[in-house]
Amino acid sequence: MPDLHTDSIVRQLESFSARQDEIFRELSSYSDCADLTPVRMLGENFRKKTGDFFRSNRKYNLAVIGRVKAGKTSFLNTLLFEGREILPKDSVPMTAALTRIEYAERNEIEIEFYSPEDWVWLRRLASSKEESDRAKAARETIRTAEASGLPVSELLFGGTKLETFRNIEEMTGRLNEFVGRNGAYTPLVKAAAIRFHLEPLRGISVVDTPGLNDPIPSRTERTREFLETCDAAFFLSRASYFLDQNDIDLLTETLPQKGVRRLVLIASQFDGAVMDLISDFGSLEETIAAAKEQLRRHAEKSVGEAVLALRRSGASSNIVDVVQQCREPVFLSAMAEDLSRIPAEKDTEQQAIVRRHLESFGPLSAADLHRIGNLDEARSLFSGMIAEREELLRQKAAAMASVGEADLEGELRRLRAFVEREITENLQAQKEDAEAKIADSAEEINRFRDAVGAAYAEYRSRLDDRMLLASGKLRIREKQAPAAAVKQAVEIRTEETLVDDMVFYKPWTWGKKHVEFESSERRYSYMDSADAAESLRQAAAAAQYLHDGVFLIFEEKARLCNALMRAAADAFAGAEFSADREQIARWAQIAGSRIVIPKAEIDPAPYAAAIGTKYPKQIRTERHLEELKKDAQEQMMLLVDEAVRKLRESAAVFLEGVVSSESRFESLVLSQRSKETAACRNALAETERAIFRRKELLEVIDTYISR
Repeated sequence: MPDLHTDSIVRQLESFSARQDEIFRELSSYSDCADLTPVRMLGENFRKKTGDFFRSNRKYNLAVIGRVKAGKTSFLNTLLFEGREILPKDSVPMTAALTRIEYAERNEIEIEFYSPEDWVWLRRLASSKEESDRAKAARETIRTAEASGLPVSELLFGGTKLETFRNIEEMTGRLNEFVGRNGAYTPLVKAAAIRFHLEPLRGISVVDTPGLNDPIPSRTERTREFLETCDAAFFLSRASYFLDQNDIDLLTETLPQKGVRRLVLIASQFDGAVMDLISDFGSLEETIAAAKEQLRRHAEKSVGEAVLALRRSGASSNIVDVVQQCREPVFLSAMAEDLSRIPAEKDTEQQAIVRRHLESFGPLSAADLHRIGNLDEARSLFSGMIAEREELLRQKAAAMASVGEADLEGELRRLRAFVEREITENLQAQKEDAEAKIADSAEEINRFRDAVGAAYAEYRSRLDDRMLLASGKLRIREKQAPAAAVKQAVEIRTEETLVDDMVFYKPWTWGKKHVEFESSERRYSYMDSADAAESLRQAAAAAQYLHDGVFLIFEEKARLCNALMRAAADAFAGAEFSADREQIARWAQIAGSRIVIPKAEIDPAPYAAAIGTKYPKQIRTERHLEELKKDAQEQMMLLVDEAVRKLRESAAVFLEGVVSSESRFESLVLSQRSKETAACRNALAETERAIFRRKELLEVIDTYISR
């Protein structure tokens, strides 16, 4: 390899590498806003790429790229081995390992098996419910490996296997075991290095890539690593499905960005395009010309649009120049080339079908088939790539910094576009959603509180009237003197007189006496103070009855509970609400238990005692009668005052319980709602912070993007 490590190039690379590090440091503080791994990997890959590029023993890396069934293996067999089937054909996505073909002093195969970690990943993917192509490939790989009878664990832990051979023919059969479609080891192979003692391979490394959608991440990463160091590439696209969007994406977004400087577009399996059109024309020559023209126009259009998109995106001229090389495809048919070397009687079934279609206008000579195959042009291009490698590598070295700048610019633009989308499509929507939820929640809560307030207002609305009525009845009783009826009684007085029984002439009577009794009756009127005391006791009982009657109707809370349930149902109709009807009913009962129904105890004893201790049982004098009436009236007033006061105190206690019940019911129902609203407010604040942070990140990115 020529010495490309000039002072000018070194300064360019060091300057760019330092700039990459600076940009990543600036962006690192915003790692919470976006995945900065691609930016970091750009720096790491650039250092790896430059380190690899300037190695003294570095080979010229040439890739053959295309999707499975694009004819890559046939192309390589024809290009390197004159059509001999040295490399196994018919690989499939699940078994297509990255295969490196190089020069060596002896013929050998070095196989790298999956690591145990790779196999764990593969098993996890195979056992998942995913139905993607890569998951299906993983399942088939596991199934095939387990059915092979090989010591899978031993091979996985063994890592690599190296085998040498005396000649190419000897190693061909063994190759099928490792990388062939039905090879015993194929499901376990991660990569293969096939080294031939062939002079044309000296100093170069030709790689058949399996693609970038491999089920094993490490195998995909291996392909990406190779593309980072790739210098030139043949890109094969099947003529029958020529340059679809996947091909265009690979051509524009991967290969030139990775450093490929020489790119040849191959319309492979050209015989298929010819067979698709052969019934529309009168000769094979017209059909071939029409097929080529059709593919050229498609390439011109597709590549032209891709180039225009690259220029609009600010891609470097180096990248645009590489893509421009694909405007003129090379038409290739390995099948036609094979047919040119073998007689018809030795055709396989597939070859016979192709030959029959191509000979629709008459037999074809080997020269005709060779012309359709067009392998000479491919070989010429391959030889040209080898011949111009020194100049190509010089160009690549000189452009390495500018290509890196373009990569960085593109990655920063992708990062900027991602952050902008994150703001406009994601975070802004999250913000608006949170604001709407908060507003809706506030409206629902206000509606709920109004409805609950109305339910409780209706529940306690009858209290004032009942209080007024009871107080009025008590005041009427206050004006009524305690009943003390005037009673009639008869007082019987008995007087006794000592009468002398002595009769003078009867001496035996001398000294004898006897007592004589005389009774008289007197009718009189009186009042009994006990009657007044009893009236006070009856008044106390009546007051207590009135008191309890005021609150009696509030003991029935079913109507209130129903109103509360309706309030919750109406307020949150159509909204996400976790509580069901039974739960709301339980909450209504819990809240209702806070409403205390007062029970009064009005003790008449002090008032009755005030009468009983001051007045004897019967009061007969007019003066005392008037005093009893006055004192009894005064005690009645005091008793009524106590009854009214207790009624008001009970009403206050009752209303306090109603307020507590209302508050409790609201807190029970709105507890989860309040948490959800608080979560929305937190989410809104977090979203606003995230938007602010991302806008800051955009400002930082803008300082490094060229305008």
